[in-house]
Amino acid sequence: MLYYIEKRQYALIGVVVGMDDKRQEDTLLEEEEDLTAELLEQSERRRKRVRQIVSAVLVIALLLNVASAWPHVVRLEAIQFLQTSYRLYQDEGMRERKQSVVSVVGRDGKGTGFVIDASGVVITNDHVIAGQKGIYLHLPSGESKPTIIDKSFPEHDLAILRVEGDHFEALSYAPQYRWREGERVTFIGNPLGYLWIANEGELLGTTRVEGIDHPVMVIRAPVYRGNSGSPVFNQEGEVIGVLFATLALQGETMGLAVSIDHIIGEW
Repeated sequence: MLYYIEKRQYALIGVVVGMDDKRQEDTLLEEEEDLTAELLEQSERRRKRVRQIVSAVLVIALLLNVASAWPHVVRLEAIQFLQTSYRLYQDEGMRERKQSVVSVVGRDGKGTGFVIDASGVVITNDHVIAGQKGIYLHLPSGESKPTIIDKSFPEHDLAILRVEGDHFEALSYAPQYRWREGERVTFIGNPLGYLWIANEGELLGTTRVEGIDHPVMVIRAPVYRGNSGSPVFNQEGEVIGVLFATLALQGETMGLAVSIDHIIGEW
């Protein structure tokens, strides 16, 4: 736009060469007024387009996330994962898996969990429920149910919760799953105050972290606060891991997940 304005100014100078002073002044004034009006009109059109884009983003985000409170600031990350979630939920299998994911809410924090047994067994991270009182689960159906801590495994950062009721939709899982580097995975969680957001990533390998007595999976994926306890699915829709932390690696944030093998058979 600056280059365009400079070209117009040079054109004005060329037009007035050879005119008398009065005509030069009148012509310059008229051209300047025309140019100013045009620039103002262009500026108004740009502002209108920005307002339309922002309005569209807000509407889409609200439609995709009716169940959660609208955050005070629309973050770029949120816009990106809302778009990804909408795309992933076009798959019927992903929509079915969503029904087994819960929001784990305590007095001092919240995270994600998932139903692993139809009798009311829920898996989450130990750090999500450690020291918490009055824990309850918020279900996709809109129900909220109190829960108790059945078992906790700090060495794996995993915990088992139990909730009263029956006929819960349980996820399938893959014991001793042999994943491969570069494999695509998906997960569902409650990041940044949003509920049941589906996302995707890529398995990169394993690493060791303090406090966990075994290697954990490294996933290149957008993982945020609130994703703790999210189930990680292979391409068959089976749970192979549980997100519990992030790792900064070469300037990029990665997700870390514990294998589901470390808790199978404990409920």
